[in-house]
Amino acid sequence: MMDSRNRPALPMPDVRIEMDILRKYSFYKRVSGNQILDWEEHFKNFVSLIWGRKECTYKFTWNPYAEEMLRQARQHKLYAASGHASSGKTQFGAIWAIAMFLIDPSHTKVLITSTSLTESRMRAWGVVEKYWGEADTYFSVFGGLPGKLVSSSGKITGYLKGKPDDLVGIALIAGGKGNDGDASTKIGFKAGRLILIADELPLLTHKLYDAVTNLLANDGFQMIGTGNLTSIFDPFGLFTEPKNGWDSVTEDMTGWETKVGGYCSRFDGEKSPNVIAQQTLYPGLLTQEGLREIREKFGLRSPGYYRMVKSFPCPTGAIDTVYSEPELTKNLAGQTGTPWLERPTPIAFLDPSFSKGGDAAAAAFGLLGVAQINGKTMKVLEKTETIDLMQQVNARHRTKDRNEQLAELYIEECVKRNVAVQDRGVDATGGGDPFATILAMKMGQGFQMVSFAGSASDMLVSSTDKRKGKDRFANRVSELWYIGKEFMAAGQIRGLDPATMIELCARTYSERGNKVVVEPKDEMKKRTSGRSPDRADAWVGLIEVSRRRHQFVAASRSAKIPAASAKTFNWFDPPPVKKPTYKDDFGGDFGFGGKGSGWGESWG
Repeated sequence: MMDSRNRPALPMPDVRIEMDILRKYSFYKRVSGNQILDWEEHFKNFVSLIWGRKECTYKFTWNPYAEEMLRQARQHKLYAASGHASSGKTQFGAIWAIAMFLIDPSHTKVLITSTSLTESRMRAWGVVEKYWGEADTYFSVFGGLPGKLVSSSGKITGYLKGKPDDLVGIALIAGGKGNDGDASTKIGFKAGRLILIADELPLLTHKLYDAVTNLLANDGFQMIGTGNLTSIFDPFGLFTEPKNGWDSVTEDMTGWETKVGGYCSRFDGEKSPNVIAQQTLYPGLLTQEGLREIREKFGLRSPGYYRMVKSFPCPTGAIDTVYSEPELTKNLAGQTGTPWLERPTPIAFLDPSFSKGGDAAAAAFGLLGVAQINGKTMKVLEKTETIDLMQQVNARHRTKDRNEQLAELYIEECVKRNVAVQDRGVDATGGGDPFATILAMKMGQGFQMVSFAGSASDMLVSSTDKRKGKDRFANRVSELWYIGKEFMAAGQIRGLDPATMIELCARTYSERGNKVVVEPKDEMKKRTSGRSPDRADAWVGLIEVSRRRHQFVAASRSAKIPAASAKTFNWFDPPPVKKPTYKDDFGGDFGFGGKGSGWGESWG
């Protein structure tokens, strides 16, 4: 008998039996009644035969965490493993990827994400290559594996009809900043079964995550996301969000159904088997000594401790950041569909890209008007979308100067949304001043030039804080960034998308005397590995245009609000005004029955 690559196939009784059962489990279950083991037990046997041998250099050991991940991965199409540092999430993802391909190599494609090909060597892909090497050694005496590792390209090419074919196999895709556009084009549904292992999902971009959602309806698709919970607004936070919201779960819970229709397992480092036993029962899992080191480094109630140990939202947020996650969620800053009581005014602001290496040219659009929120009538600003115009500029032919194209695109987008020239703003700090001149030539005078440099303004802080901006804030950027907290607390902010909220929660501030000082952008970028808060800058620009043009002032949090008519109206037709939507140009039973692959069936 020959194998799938026309080589002599030798008998492999134990592995063949396990693989046969795993691939045709439903059939064996029917004919054998209750005598056969659960699918998970056969999977564990299959893995242990290959990666549990004494002679293995890179072993895989089953522990309570790995067994929980196996149970849930078997049952759920969308599965999240949220856990502390050293909980074996990456190792399980690699084993699941390789084993599922080996079980049915003619019908399975596995994609594994990382931020970049280079960084993946120290993360998931490095683990995959080590496990693949062990499997290759094991199967070498039996005719070899049904795939070929191409390390330089980050892929394992499978075989169809005896020939190499990338429709099946295992491949790495980069989904970090700067790579997400390439990654989204590689995520398709072509194999009979497509499995996406999103390792370190908190580090990937929203654009990649949005591309994945297009596959959720496919029966043969499964996604496993892993990570330490860093932010409830990043891709992992969205993937793990409980069905009834974060307020519906507590730190004592070890798992929950998710809003996307899957399941999340949560591994708390304080309950690690090694920590509870006060000895190393399972190599690789967090130990009591490791837990002590993290406590000493971060402190018990810090965001760092909750990220590295608890994998749960920190109840206090990051106390030194301008905005905190609890603050944004408590004040419903992400809510859309504002109940307007009058026709809202479209507002726009552009944070252009001028830095070397290219920050995004973030164009934010919003609606400002009077609405009734929780029984109070007040002026509300809802951000409707943010677009990276530089992506469109880069996609066009370079027949014009980059800044001219950017100016024309911004004008086009404003016209689409009926934004009056006077309600269009642009960042005119530093290199933005010449760009503002180009804008003036193309669309005329009257738009709002906003500088993030210089002194704070003479505008009031809020309706209850009668201080002028220059008396409350150390400089202009501090005022622009911090003033949004006043509107947030009054319930006047809506429509913030997750990517913008992450940027808002990343920038720190301090109090010097009686004035607020927001962290300089250069220092923030150094601290956050070069990430620039472009979307957040565009949002604070919307607030500034609204303050200048429409006397947008933070309302009293407790003052008596005039009663409003209970009747609401549709103010959007005619004339057409774009309704609030979220647009981001930035960034069951999972069964294994059916026809065999031919690879395993050729054994013996």
